Amino acid sequence: MKFADKVNMVLCDDIREEKGSKFSLIGVYGSTIVVNKTPVTLAKLCLFIMLIGTKNNVPSMNIVFKSPNAEPVSQSIKMPPDQGGGVNSVAAAMTISPFKINSPGDAKFEIRFEGENRVALTYKFKIILADKTK
Repeated sequence: MKFADKVNMVLCDDIREEKGSKFSLIGVYGSTIVVNKTPVTLAKLCLFIMLIGTKNNVPSMNIVFKSPNAEPVSQSIKMPPDQGGGVNSVAAAMTISPFKINSPGDAKFEIRFEGENRVALTYKFKIILADKTK
């Protein structure tokens, strides 16, 4: 089932909610997180999710984070009410704090909406070691 017309997901170090339904995303990552060594612990890791043009009222979502050589981390998030001034949009975030990286490899967030068994959205990225020869 398609839950929204458009989905934006951003991986970052921190999310701050501002006045006027605004968010500041701090330390935005691309498709990789580069670390000097493993294991290493970062202060936190956040996934910001914006659903625009939502089709259904989804009261909650479950987000599972999977990374190499680590137990999955799961968090249920109650969805906030519509924030889009009639556009049917909502924003939500998952924060993992502290965020321990055990080894390089593929990582992902899997998102399931309440009442659905299948994964509705996936955000994939790589954890890589810095090239120390440069």
